[in-house]
Amino acid sequence: MRNKNFIFPALFLVFLLGFLGYPKISSATISVTTDAATAISTTTAVLNGTLTTTVNSETYDRRGFNLGTASATRGNYDLGSSTDAQAFVGPVSAGGTAFSHTTTTLSGTTPLAPGTLYYFRGYVKYGDELTFLTKPVEPATSTFSVSSFADRIKITWTAGTGNEKTMIRYNDGTTYPTSITAGNQAYWDNGTEVTLYNLPQNHTYYFRAWSSTSDGGLTQQSDSYGSVMSATTAASRSGRSYTVPTTYTDSLIINEGAAITESREVTLKLKAGDANLMSISNDNLFLVPLETYATTKTWTLPAGDGKKTIYAKFVSSDGVNSGVISATITLTTPTAPIIPITPTPPTPAVEEPIVAETPVELTEEKPISEMTAEELKAKIAEILIQAQNLQSQLAQLKEVGEGEIEGCNIGSFDRNIRAGYVGEDVKCLQIILNSDSATQVAVSGVGSSGNETAYFGDLTKAAVVKFQEKYAQDILVPYDITKGTGVVAQTTRNKLNELLGK
Repeated sequence: MRNKNFIFPALFLVFLLGFLGYPKISSATISVTTDAATAISTTTAVLNGTLTTTVNSETYDRRGFNLGTASATRGNYDLGSSTDAQAFVGPVSAGGTAFSHTTTTLSGTTPLAPGTLYYFRGYVKYGDELTFLTKPVEPATSTFSVSSFADRIKITWTAGTGNEKTMIRYNDGTTYPTSITAGNQAYWDNGTEVTLYNLPQNHTYYFRAWSSTSDGGLTQQSDSYGSVMSATTAASRSGRSYTVPTTYTDSLIINEGAAITESREVTLKLKAGDANLMSISNDNLFLVPLETYATTKTWTLPAGDGKKTIYAKFVSSDGVNSGVISATITLTTPTAPIIPITPTPPTPAVEEPIVAETPVELTEEKPISEMTAEELKAKIAEILIQAQNLQSQLAQLKEVGEGEIEGCNIGSFDRNIRAGYVGEDVKCLQIILNSDSATQVAVSGVGSSGNETAYFGDLTKAAVVKFQEKYAQDILVPYDITKGTGVVAQTTRNKLNELLGK
């Protein structure tokens, strides 16, 4: 009972003290939200935050930011921190109170580096970590160099500090690009040199360059362009005539004008008047260095069978380019290695002696009704022999009808063959060619029908040309040519195998 009498007076005392205005014990807390950095330049930025509280006013004595070049837990940043000079007594409104610091006021922090990603966190109680990216420095105007030629302009420069990529833009006319998105793009990459090709003569171009960098999902561009420059492509001027290289119909010839090659290594013949330099390319972009003009050159075709085009242009001593010329050749890679063979004169065919058949004396036969038993037996035996002979002849006719050609002892034409080759496929080739008077190898003698050999010589080559031109639609048109080559390659082999029944 004594305990109960004590509790009720104590509760009443607490209530009375509260009613009379004694200090309250508050459960309110201040928190900080880190806001995006602003006024970002190459070496400074303004860090921002907002303080909030759960009541209408709350006191605190410190606020600021931590800064670093890497993400970190609160209080462990590597560059520096800030605190306001005086202690704060509030109030912080329940709606939030903003505050900020410029990075140059952070304790222990040197100027920021251009193009660098930074991490920062506001604190009273530490807020969320955010990042900002400083802007790169524009390319230095003094480092730009411009070289003008008849149809191209070359530009070199030194990248600005903190730069990841350089954007160069230009206008063709009288004004410069006004922004990093205006005009025409000349370059957008991480190098320090660009050449613009195939420009019309007597034109002036106006260039400006900006720096850009990206990191941490953020991208920044330099505030200013780094250079203002113009360049004019060369042209004829009053009092001087510029020399233009002269080209001809035979300015570029591949392998003496051959339509097909089995090797990627080819020989070029070049011809141009007033040429000092030249450029050879497997495409018409000419992204290759110029070289001294020469009348012959060894060239490597791109890999893979098919039609190949080589491009060339010539440059005079005045730096003026000729028009672009080109030539084509079809690459057909051999299916088997070419083995040099010393031709062996063919052995003349030896005709088998013709054995004359013994004349059969015809005699009048008796009617069957008048034959004796012995005569009937002899007649039946004779008829059986004739039936066997007829069956043998019928079997031979069936074999010929199945597409096989007499004398061809190969399954199919499965390699490319040409002059100098020796083999059973060459003999079979001659047999097929001799089966048509329009493509026969020879009318008589060696190589003629019945006198075919295993050697591929000039007569065989000439006959192959006739064969290819006769079946041009199947053999030559796929290669976009009209004249036979004398080389038995893929499309020629396809036609031969068709005739062979394979």
